[in-house]
This record gives sequence, structure tokens and C-alpha cells, in this order.
Amino acid sequence: MGTARIAYHKPVCFSLQYSQSHVWSFKAVQTRKWTAPPNVSLQEWKNALKTPWSEVTVPPVSNTNQEWSDFCHIAERAHLSALETCGATVPRPSRSRNKGSEFQVEAANARTFRIAQQATFKELRLRKLLGRIAEAQNQQSRGRQPPAILIRRIFSHPFVVREGLQSLGEAREWAQQELRSHVQSTQTEQLQAWRERMRNSSAKPLGCVAQPPDAMGGQVPTVWKSIRQILLQKPNAKLRDTDHALPAKDLRPIAIQSVIWRAIASAWTRRPQTRAWVTSWVHSSACGGIQGKSVAHAVDRLLQDFEKRQGKVVVFQKRLPAAASAGRHFDPSGRRHQPFDSSCSPHWPHRPGVASKA
Repeated sequence: MGTARIAYHKPVCFSLQYSQSHVWSFKAVQTRKWTAPPNVSLQEWKNALKTPWSEVTVPPVSNTNQEWSDFCHIAERAHLSALETCGATVPRPSRSRNKGSEFQVEAANARTFRIAQQATFKELRLRKLLGRIAEAQNQQSRGRQPPAILIRRIFSHPFVVREGLQSLGEAREWAQQELRSHVQSTQTEQLQAWRERMRNSSAKPLGCVAQPPDAMGGQVPTVWKSIRQILLQKPNAKLRDTDHALPAKDLRPIAIQSVIWRAIASAWTRRPQTRAWVTSWVHSSACGGIQGKSVAHAVDRLLQDFEKRQGKVVVFQKRLPAAASAGRHFDPSGRRHQPFDSSCSPHWPHRPGVASKA
């Protein structure tokens, strides 16, 4: 493990066949919340919890999963007892699972999404044409005459005129076939683009190489190993003009783990050995996540240095590509951006987020 590399993203190539006409959504099965009732003071709630917890006896030694389950049952009983003491009730969801049990999901109502989110302009036109044809045929099946304006809009449609279609049946059959072919080709192109992007992303240099910890022992309950991943839209993300879908670079993968990992990570990072290990490989200028070198400390040092020397600071920021490419600096005294002298710029590193003194 001494030469192991830690990567933020892993390249994955896969083949997928699927239908995007409907998406079956899922939602998590809830558990009872262990928070204090809104109408009970914090001190009163602490006193109500103190009594049931003082009567708890240590369960017998067993396997890790059983001990975790016993702890959750004890905490559940203590919470219910505290609610009765305070005279408060918390409504239980219609379907729930036991605290500490395996993560579960239940199916939600299916919903269409391609028209609203990922349909191309051509697909939207084909679907709208199919809708008009279906409405006209529905009127005919009921023995009614379709409105003249509806018939005129169908047979004056550019697709119908170009293909020389003469009847509603021909128009519907052609539109359905064209829609299936277009959606399939669009999905294939999108998957190929994703595959090519992930294949090229693996060639990027990794700047997060470090020696791993000496050891980390202990057993954890099986439920702690459960993980779910979701994709969240990044701020200011925009839909592509080609297919009106969000590109992969504007989606942020978020892993959802058991909340106990937050407690474990917090406790582990507070160990002197862990802090010494992190400090041993990070750069001396790094701030954030390091004891005594938070982001606030970095900002404070920069501001003090600005006021002391009254110099100019060069900032290269990805969020301002025009300013970064033009090479601009910030003058603390004048509070304005100005282009710096080109004779000074060639030797300065153009890296995102780097601040240098002129």
C-alpha cells in the first residue's frame, strides 16, 4: 500500500441498454427522528433522556452486528420514554424501518422526464407531431370530424411535407419509427461521449499521493458499509444546446453513508498520529483541514500581508477565465482590477486559485 494512489474519480467504461420513456424513482424508507420536540426546552429534554439511559445495562458481548442492533433498540426505547415524560408525540411515518437497519428504498410514482430534461429539439418536434396525429385519430374514432386547423397543421408540418405523407396513418407510422431511431442514435452518441471522456480523464496527473496510515483495525456493523450515490447539479450549471441535458462535468457525485461515519471520521482525524501523518505530506502553504492552519488563518495572513506591504496580488481563478487569461491584478489600496505589465507575467505560474505578490 506504500505506493497506492488516491484518486477523486475512477474511470469506468460500461455498455448500457435502457428505455428513457419513463424513470422509476425511489425514495428512502424513513426511520423515527430522535430529535427533541419543538415545544420542549433543551434542558427539559436532557433531563427526560437521563432517566431511561441511567437504567440501561450493558448488553452481553456478541458479534458486531448484534451489538449495533442492541444499541439502536436501547436508544429507541429511551427516546420513546423521553417523549412520554415530556408529554409529546412524534408522528410515525406510514412505512418505516428500524433505526440502524439496512438502508431501504421504496418505489415512487413513475414520471416522464425526457421531454422536460433530455429531449433534443428534433425529438420534441416529433413528439408534438405524434400528439397532434393522435388527437386527430381520436376524433375520427369517435365519429367526429377533426378541426380543420389541426389537419392543416399536421399536413403542413415540415417533416410530413418532406416525406410526402398523404394520410394520418402513414404520418403516425413514419413519426414513430423516426422517433425510435433518433432516440436510439442519440443515446448511443451520448454513451460513446461519456466513455471517451472517462477514458481520457485517467491520463490526468494526480496530486494527492501520500503514504497511507500504518494500520486501522476494528470491525464495523454491516449496515455501516451501505452506501448510496446521487448526482447533484452544480451551481450555475446550464443545459447543453444540442440535447438540452446537463453535461457530466456539471454534476457532482455525492456518496450517502451512515451518519456514524461522520463521528468515526471526526474522532479519527483528531488523533495526534493522524494529524502528524497529514502534516507530513501536505505542502507548507496548504490551509484547511489542518490543525492551526484553517482557511480563516490563510485569509487573515493574506490580509495582514497586504496591509503591511501595500503590494499587489495576482489571482488566477477558473471562475474568471477572461480576467485570468488577460492577466489582471488586484490593488488593495485602489480596490480595482488592472492589467499587469506583460514583462512581469511570463515567470508567474498560471494555476487556478494561486495568489502571488507582485
